[in-house]
Amino acid sequence: MTRPLEDDYRSRVAYTRALEAYCDTLAQPVQEPLTSSPTISAYSIPVNDKPFADEILIQRAWQMDGTALWAVRLDDNCLNKQGQWEWEPMPSSRDDEFLARCRFDSAEAAIEAALKEHNFCSRCGKRTADLTVIHTCTPPQEKKT
Repeated sequence: MTRPLEDDYRSRVAYTRALEAYCDTLAQPVQEPLTSSPTISAYSIPVNDKPFADEILIQRAWQMDGTALWAVRLDDNCLNKQGQWEWEPMPSSRDDEFLARCRFDSAEAAIEAALKEHNFCSRCGKRTADLTVIHTCTPPQEKKT
């Protein structure tokens, strides 16, 4: 029969060893070090030069087959290849036609399309159908007589 003090000592030693082994595993790197170079997955283009202005985002969009295409986004809208903004549905609701219209094969093509999009008011940054549309920040026009 063992004495209670010896059992208590053995328990403490076993606990201490287990704790030290656990701490050793925490000291090991959780992840392998990065061996490849970082890749760019998004770009942004400010709508105007005002602070806190909206930005057009050009983002890598992974497809179900594992390939990456590029999307041009602003708020809940996506720029299509015809240069028009359209509402972007949830991923599960995007059909092949939407992806064909609104995804670009390269970041360069997406950036070029985003830079061609100029239907933003230079004063307030609001998107308009075209720059001839009058909206809330349009200054009063002089009446021609």
